[in-house]
Amino acid sequence: MKKMKILIINGYPGKKGLTSELSKVYYKFSKKAGNNVKLLTLYDLKFDLILHEGYKGKQKIEPDLKKSQELISWAEHIVLFYPIWWGSMPALVKGFIDRTLIPEYAFIHEDGKFKKLLKGRTISIIATAGGPQFVYSLLSKTYYYLSSSLIFGFCGIKVKKVKIFGGIFPKANPKKIQKAINYVKKDCGL
Repeated sequence: MKKMKILIINGYPGKKGLTSELSKVYYKFSKKAGNNVKLLTLYDLKFDLILHEGYKGKQKIEPDLKKSQELISWAEHIVLFYPIWWGSMPALVKGFIDRTLIPEYAFIHEDGKFKKLLKGRTISIIATAGGPQFVYSLLSKTYYYLSSSLIFGFCGIKVKKVKIFGGIFPKANPKKIQKAINYVKKDCGL
């Protein structure tokens, strides 16, 4: 397997949680596999989640978002971890995407045409959810894959895969948690 520059984005909106732990396992074992890996924890960043003017005006970009853009530009592959809440990504992750993948960094819109500025990168999405696994197995191949492809494809980032571990909550099932950990270890090259 080719050694890569990998950016892991931990999108869990708190200090501790299974999604956060999975991102740390991925980081550890991806480094062990010889990849050049960086971990970005969204909870630690200081930024306004809201894109107040949409794309009509310019909003000051905070230093943490500027650094995040540098990390995204550096990466060949991105692995985004988040829990699924209310059928989607948490507001922290959506706000991060809205504020980071902005015009003149991620894309240019001129004369009715779009130029994708982040081509050559791939992304994998690994999410946890409380609903039944069979539901997310169906949805990860359709809804979540398509919505991720729309979001990241708009900038030129190709979605490699979407993996959702359902049925993990509200009671943490040790077998399901171990299955998620084993998947993450295997996915990063071990």
